[in-house]
Amino acid sequence: MGFASHFAQREIAALLAPMSRDVWNLAHLGMRERLRELFDAEPTLANAVHARLGFTPLFALPDDEDEAADMATFLLTHGADATVRNSDGLTPEKAARQRGLIEAADLMRAAKPEAVGASTQPGFIPTPPLWRRPELVRLGQSDPGLDQVKEDAQTDERRQADDLLTRTQSD
Repeated sequence: MGFASHFAQREIAALLAPMSRDVWNLAHLGMRERLRELFDAEPTLANAVHARLGFTPLFALPDDEDEAADMATFLLTHGADATVRNSDGLTPEKAARQRGLIEAADLMRAAKPEAVGASTQPGFIPTPPLWRRPELVRLGQSDPGLDQVKEDAQTDERRQADDLLTRTQSD
């Protein structure tokens, strides 16, 4: 599975996936269905530490920003711990930021129990921004209203963050 993942051989990976328990490469390849089967049978695999490399599946996100955010959401929903550290002392959030996966890193930050306003319930995932919700995105088509929706959502998120910051500073 590792070679299939490393060389982006998705056809080979698809053949191997039903027999694989390699949660790190399955995560890297975005193979949610197989991961779901594994996590349903053994939930602790969402936080399995790679014996040689010392990281959990949250460190093995796909390289594409959107796919990485989707996989981070999936893993967090299945109980992945965003506070663990790898063998280099990095959290998954910090590693994702270093890879340029900013949206995935933001999701991990929001999922941490100590995050301002974050729920402490296991599997807490913040609501995705409006422009990331599938029902608002039409694949292969441009939507003239989408830019306005995105801009409005970003403004609203900034306003909420400013309000929260103001409240925490006044306490």
